[in-house]
Amino acid sequence: MKKETKKLPLSIFEIVWYSLMAGLGLWGLTYIVLGLVAAYAPIPDADNKLVDGNNAIVKAFGLGFFGWGLIILAIAAVGAVIALLLTSRKADREYEKSQRRAAIRASARKVDSVDEAEIIKAQEEYKKEKEEDRTTQTVQEEPVEEPVQEEVAPEAEPVLEPVKEEKE
Repeated sequence: MKKETKKLPLSIFEIVWYSLMAGLGLWGLTYIVLGLVAAYAPIPDADNKLVDGNNAIVKAFGLGFFGWGLIILAIAAVGAVIALLLTSRKADREYEKSQRRAAIRASARKVDSVDEAEIIKAQEEYKKEKEEDRTTQTVQEEPVEEPVQEEVAPEAEPVLEPVKEEKE
């Protein structure tokens, strides 16, 4: 059975952004190639117009074709990566949502197919576990015995017998 994968359509913003980043990347690559040709072409510097252009850019901006080409290409790459990260987050959200729905459907089917005997058996096991928990709790929660104060027995007092008076 072939599994269908749902592709998210590109939004207009994504199409425009990727096009701009591709153009910016091509501009950077063009500058890199021009800088390399200006530096390593076997043409004398007096006749090489690329060297003149590179020197003019170095005088104006401090970097030549090659340096600016690297910077422009890096900016295009970072811009494209940011757009891809935002798009992937949206795609991940959709994928996780579909996974949760599938799990809910599978658990619903599983509950329907369970026999009553299995349910009763599971309930009995649950009750046994609860009883074991209760017995362990009562053993663990024994009351703490308070120290018993012994009553001091009164000292033995001499017993006085009533004196009988003699009558004379």
